[in-house]
Amino acid sequence: MLPVLLTCWKRPEKVLRVIEALKVISPKKIYVSCDGPNKNIVGNYEKVEETKKVLMENINWDCKLSTKFFSENHGCRMAMTKAINWFFNNEIEGIIIEDDCLPSEEFFIFCSELINRYRFNNDIWSISGTNFQNGKWRGEGSYYFSKYFQCWGWATWRDRWQNMDSDLEGWRKNKEKFFNNTFFESRKEKNYWSKIFNNLLYKNKPDSWAYRWAFTCFKNQGLTIIPNKNLVQNIGFDKEATNTIFNLHDQKIKKGLIPLVHPNSILRDEIADNYTFKNHFDNFSLASKIKKALFNPFYYPKRIINLIIKGIQ
Repeated sequence: MLPVLLTCWKRPEKVLRVIEALKVISPKKIYVSCDGPNKNIVGNYEKVEETKKVLMENINWDCKLSTKFFSENHGCRMAMTKAINWFFNNEIEGIIIEDDCLPSEEFFIFCSELINRYRFNNDIWSISGTNFQNGKWRGEGSYYFSKYFQCWGWATWRDRWQNMDSDLEGWRKNKEKFFNNTFFESRKEKNYWSKIFNNLLYKNKPDSWAYRWAFTCFKNQGLTIIPNKNLVQNIGFDKEATNTIFNLHDQKIKKGLIPLVHPNSILRDEIADNYTFKNHFDNFSLASKIKKALFNPFYYPKRIINLIIKGIQ
C-alpha cells in the first residue's frame, strides 16, 4: 500500500471520518500535517488543538506515523505546499488526502495500481479519485485521461511534484504564448484560465495550491487519470470551507470499478474535458457569484433579501 499524506487544520469531526476510512486499509506509512491556528479567528486555537488530539488518538493501527504540526498559520496554499514538499522529501510516490475528502477503499487500490503502471510514463502527472461526469462513462476503460487535475483525493510521484511552479513564474514570463503549447483551443477556456492565473499571480486569490498545480500540469502538458466512477466524496461544503460552500455535483461514492480495465491508448478525452469545464469550473465560477450576491446587501433589492431571509426562516 502506498504512503499517505493527510492534511488538516480545524475540522476535528471531519478528520475523524477520514481516519475511519483510512483504518479500512491501514496504510503502513502515514504522514500528517496540520496548519497552525489563526489568531484572528475566535476559537480557532481550540479547534486546531482538538484536531491534533483526534489525529494522535485515532491513528492507532500498526504504522509508521510522521507528523508536521505548524505553530503558526500559513493559510491553505502555503500549508499544503509545505506539507506536500515534506511528504515527497521522504517518499518517491504517494497519496494526498485533505481532511474534507472521504475516500473509498477502491480509491486506494485504484491509486496503487496506477502509480505502478504509469510510474515511468511522463505523460501522466497525477491520478485523481474524483469524477465530475455525473454518471457518463468515458472511453472503453475504467478510467480516462484529462487535462484537468482534480484535488479531492489524488496521487502523484516525487519527480512530477518537483516541477511545481508555485509562484507561477511560467505565467509571469510567458503569458502571451502560454496557451500555444497547451491543450487549450476554446477562447472561453483561455479567457477563464487567464483570469484565474492573473488573480493568483497579482492578488494571490484564491489562496489555492491546487490551481498552481493545475497550472504546472498545463504548462507541461501533463495528464490526470480520472476514474469512471467517483471514488472520493467531498464532505467539506459548509460554513467552515476555505474557498467555497457550494457543491454542484453528485459526489456519492460509487463501487464496482475494481478490477480495473485499462484503456487501449493514452489519449486525452476532449469530450469529457469540455463537459468538466462547462459543468464544473464554469459552474463554480457562477456559484461564487451567487455566494457573493447572497452575502452582499447592496447586490439585491431589499425586497428580495427579505424574501430570502423569510425562506431561510
